[in-house]
Amino acid sequence: MRRRICALRVAAAIHGQARVEARLRHSAILLDRWGWMIGTGIYLEDVDTTLARIDAQAASNIDRTVTWIGVIALAAIASIAVQT
Repeated sequence: MRRRICALRVAAAIHGQARVEARLRHSAILLDRWGWMIGTGIYLEDVDTTLARIDAQAASNIDRTVTWIGVIALAAIASIAVQT
């Protein structure tokens, strides 16, 4: 039994469906005796979907923060204007 660490882009069926998607295989164990290879990996579509969701949440958080900074700045300016 040999273990190889590698990063390969492969096409693989998704969860028993007929559709084939890109997959990143990153680790494999070669079982020479039987001519098998057992590997792990992730579907790149899942990664892209997750990253898109994270980007959307980050953009929303940035917009909310900028809005609050603007509101606080306007309140500070109004407070200073009233005092003078």
